[in-house]
Amino acid sequence: MKIKQILTNRSFSNGKDYRIVNEWEDMLSQLLDVPLYYDDWKRRDKTIFWKFPLLASFFQTSIPTFAYVMLPIASPHGNNKKNIIPCMIDFYCREKSELQLFYKRYNKCPLVLISSKEAYDFLVSIKCPLNIKHLPLSISDKYRVNNKTTFNKRFDVVMLGRQNIVLQKFLNRYSERHNDTTYVYGKKEGRNFRYFDQSGLDLGCMSTREDYMNLMRQSRIGLYATPAMDSGRTDTNGFNQVTPRFLEYIVNGCHVIARYSQNPDTDFYELDKMSTRIETYEQFEKAMDKLRCEDVDVSRYSQYLEKHYTSNRVQMLSSYLEQI
Repeated sequence: MKIKQILTNRSFSNGKDYRIVNEWEDMLSQLLDVPLYYDDWKRRDKTIFWKFPLLASFFQTSIPTFAYVMLPIASPHGNNKKNIIPCMIDFYCREKSELQLFYKRYNKCPLVLISSKEAYDFLVSIKCPLNIKHLPLSISDKYRVNNKTTFNKRFDVVMLGRQNIVLQKFLNRYSERHNDTTYVYGKKEGRNFRYFDQSGLDLGCMSTREDYMNLMRQSRIGLYATPAMDSGRTDTNGFNQVTPRFLEYIVNGCHVIARYSQNPDTDFYELDKMSTRIETYEQFEKAMDKLRCEDVDVSRYSQYLEKHYTSNRVQMLSSYLEQI
């Protein structure tokens, strides 16, 4: 099977969570040399498709298509067709009723891709009836790092978006004991965050993807936790997928201090090798003292990232498609 287009929802789904998805779509479109297909009908007719979800399939394209799916059973769509290759970004289905709905939603697709290795292994273990493969999340090649890449660091820590409550408390305690600590924190304003430095200087909202990445690039250290760690998110049903923020920290030259529960996904992304795992405040303080004074090993980061650029995922996808 050969993909002829990449489905995108960017004409109506333009939230921050979708901006990295758009980067993946752009890279797939470029490397596979196929156009983007703008899924405008969903926006125009959203209400009727909620009431009559089976209608969605009649309005979907018939051309061989790749599609990222944020939540596999959250809303009606027309992706259950023999020409659609969907890739599940977030997979949190554990209950029998959820799994049965997932199977029904995609039983006509020739291949269903699962981004989380933890979720993929789970589905294999319960003998999922769909033809599934593992296609991990990635970081766009547009941010490629090489041995000569340099990073100009301004802050010890930049905290972007939602934060792990334990790591945030540890940083607060650390900054009280070490008053020379420089950091950036966010305050929620409506649906967005506004960012300030440790002195209260307003740095703005970081409203674009470029603003977000540029601010992260100024951080020496990134504080990272998998979603369900420390009861951070309750909607994951215990799944602890490694999110793209981990790769964002690495590509922006940040040391990573992390809290996570080991699973097939953390093993796949080698968090044990690419981050400093901490449990206690004392471990956190020791890591901060050390990493604030060190540059990252750019050569090591560059080698690691070669395994996780979107171009690598295109190669994986192409190998899967050859089998269909």
